[in-house]
Order: sequence, then structure tokens, then C-alpha cells
Amino acid sequence: MDNCKQLDNCKQLDNLEIFVIFHDKLYPEMYDELDEEEKNCFKFVAVNGATSEYYKDKTINEWELPIYDDSWQKNKWMNGGVNHHIVLNKLLTKEWACFVQYDMKFKKGSIKYIQSILKPNIGVSMRIMSLRELLATSTYGFSDNHLYEDAIVTINKPPRSPNYPLYHMCFLESSKWYDLMPKVLEIDKKVFKAMNPEDPWYRFPITTERTLALAISCYVDDVIDASQYITHERLAGQKNKL
Repeated sequence: MDNCKQLDNCKQLDNLEIFVIFHDKLYPEMYDELDEEEKNCFKFVAVNGATSEYYKDKTINEWELPIYDDSWQKNKWMNGGVNHHIVLNKLLTKEWACFVQYDMKFKKGSIKYIQSILKPNIGVSMRIMSLRELLATSTYGFSDNHLYEDAIVTINKPPRSPNYPLYHMCFLESSKWYDLMPKVLEIDKKVFKAMNPEDPWYRFPITTERTLALAISCYVDDVIDASQYITHERLAGQKNKL
């Protein structure tokens, strides 16, 4: 059943855009349950020379952006680096925006449902975690290295939300993205300097996922779990997983 039909008033989708980040291929089956209005919300961001036969007219090449730091992908900044480039180049043009991964599948009516629950004081993510989980899985240990305390100082706001988004993904007002991402970039640069040469490549991007989640929690009263409407398929075939 179309989730939107259960709602009295589904908002129009022309004020929402979703950026799909990919570095090898796109999977159109991730969106095949959506109607055309929902599909029109999507844009696609190719990383590290990736190409796709799909959605060519809606694809942005990260490496061609006017503001582009190639060292971020060389140093495995992954999704976090792409998110920064999208914001630095002011590509968010709608009231609401979200960054998602190439292998996240959107169920029928999911975009209309999410749009219907969006509010300025909340975020919506595919999955959420608690503060305890965020601190325990930061991989650098916020508490041990004082990164948590330093991050809060940089953000200059106390955490408000009891829930934190996963996977560098959250539906938010674009104005909030423009406000919080410069602070997240400052934090990410500090975290990168703390990385050891022997660290596994995924340690830094996982931690930046947590720094972004922490920042978002300081801008909203709660983050809602939308795992009923979006699933992470974890598809094989990508050369270097984001």
C-alpha cells in the first residue's frame, strides 16, 4: 500500500532534494518502487571518476566542482568528503535536503511519507543510535582523546536530540546543513590529524559519521528512525566501499 495514502495531506515534493553518492555504479532498483514525483527528488553524485548509464542528466561529478579538494578522497574521506563538497559548492537549493548512499533502497511511498513528517526541529534518518552507541563506536574514542568535548566547543551548541543519525544520512532543512557543515569540517580536519598511519582506512570515515551525527543532534530536538521505509542493501560490486 502507498504509505502516502494513509495521510490526510501529503506535501508537494518540489522543496526536497536527495543526493545519492556513488563511486562505481548505480542501482536503479533502489528507486523502482517510487512514483515519478518521488524520483524527481533525486540527484546523483559520482566520486573518483565513477560513471553510470543511468540518470546521466541528473549526475554531478564531484571532481568537476569549482570547490574541490582532491586530497579528501585520496585520504579516504569517503561520504563525509562528498557531503562537504556539496555544501561548499552551495548545491542545496531546496528547503530540505538529504545525502544517501548508492545502496539504500526506498520503498513505495517512502519519500512522500518522510516529507509529510518533516519539521524544522527534527531530522529523519534511515537508522538512529544513542549517545552511548555513538561514543562507543567512534573508533577514535571521543572520551579518551577529548574529541567529544572539543567537538561540542566547535559546534557551540549543546546536544538536544536523544537520537543520532547513522550513515552520514539525515533529512534536514538546507539552512541547517549550511550552518552546521562548516563546523563539522573543522572537527573533521582535527580528527584527521589525530589519525595514525597504521590505522585501517575505514577508521576515519566511520568517525566522521559520528561527528556529523553529533552536530546534527545539536540542531534538532529529535531524529526519527525511518528504517521501515528505507533499507540498506549493502550491495556488492563497489570497488571501494563508502
